[in-house]
Amino acid sequence: MSANGAADEPTVEQGYERLKTRVGTQLETLLGLEVAQTSEVAADNQYLHPIYRTFQQAVIECLLTALDHLRFLAWSLQNRNEPFPYAQFTVIRTAITAASTALWMLSGSNADERRIRALEFYLKDFKSNASWIDTVKKQPQLQNLSPADQIRADAERAVLDTRQDLLVQMANSLLNPQPPFTRQTLERTSDTKMVTIAGSETAALGSGGFDPGVTLLNTWQTMSGYARARPWAALPGKHPEGEIDPVTGMQKITQKGDPHALLDAAFRGLLVVEQAVGRLVGLSAAP
Repeated sequence: MSANGAADEPTVEQGYERLKTRVGTQLETLLGLEVAQTSEVAADNQYLHPIYRTFQQAVIECLLTALDHLRFLAWSLQNRNEPFPYAQFTVIRTAITAASTALWMLSGSNADERRIRALEFYLKDFKSNASWIDTVKKQPQLQNLSPADQIRADAERAVLDTRQDLLVQMANSLLNPQPPFTRQTLERTSDTKMVTIAGSETAALGSGGFDPGVTLLNTWQTMSGYARARPWAALPGKHPEGEIDPVTGMQKITQKGDPHALLDAAFRGLLVVEQAVGRLVGLSAAP
């Protein structure tokens, strides 16, 4: 994106507006989605019924997370004279992670692959929920839990254990792996792998002859660097000011956000969202 108003390139302000508009279009499509009873998504939903979750729920939760972060990014860019030096990059990181997770589930080559990926997603969800409950139980007053609430939390924790075991059984029945899956081995796909797969499934990221999987992964790694306060990620935004102090060897550095880099990364994440929403719409239609 160019900020100089050149005729062949949009301004960053136009980029902000386009981001907002395209995010709004995807939200409208997603919120208006209807799943046909004879569709593949409906069958995947039914498969997951024993753990009281649906395939549709998993994917839409991820996509709404991604779109909400991109919507907030567009708003924050439009309502500030210049970008924040760090924070907006981390918003894009969450959007790419969530969108990639959705597309990873949707891009299974057949029903079994979609379902095993959904089972893995829900295993991670159940594990993190159980971990949260364990932490709450250590100091329940932080959550203002009454004794009755604590009893319910214990019951919910037990249910999560039962569902994790059932989920692993379903995975073993589905694929019959040798050796069989366990809670540890079923959780086999890292965020890095999901992002790479999602990038590979988004052909538009490969314009100019670039590898789309590597393109998305590299973008996500940079955003992750900001999210984890890694100095290397922030180096391009550092701007020296004044002269180097001859005594200390120090120089004043100002950290600035880059609207062009933010837009490039945001639109890459949005391309993944658009690919995922398109897949979801297709799989939700009657054959």
